[in-house]
Amino acid sequence: MNCLIEDFIINNPNGLHARPGAFFVDTLKPFKSEVKICNTHRGEKQVNARSLLSLMVLGIKQGHNVRVLFRETMRPKRWKRCETPLRQVWVNNVLKENLFNKK
Repeated sequence: MNCLIEDFIINNPNGLHARPGAFFVDTLKPFKSEVKICNTHRGEKQVNARSLLSLMVLGIKQGHNVRVLFRETMRPKRWKRCETPLRQVWVNNVLKENLFNKK
């Protein structure tokens, strides 16, 4: 299994509450990967990043560190071709909304 891991610091003054959380979930729709997120500020518990309710349970506040993990089952050669575009598209979409700062 291939994995792409991105670490962020939450920039939004209100944390990752319902509205930015919904935006975050929407940014994942184009991707078929399994996506997990954890609030490393509070521990290593990973939840389904495609679920707004799961995001709310993490209690992500401004200044918290979060880790997003994309897991893909495709073959390594195909993954190598997809990893860079996935990183660029998804990270750029999230960063342009000023929700996160890249760690």
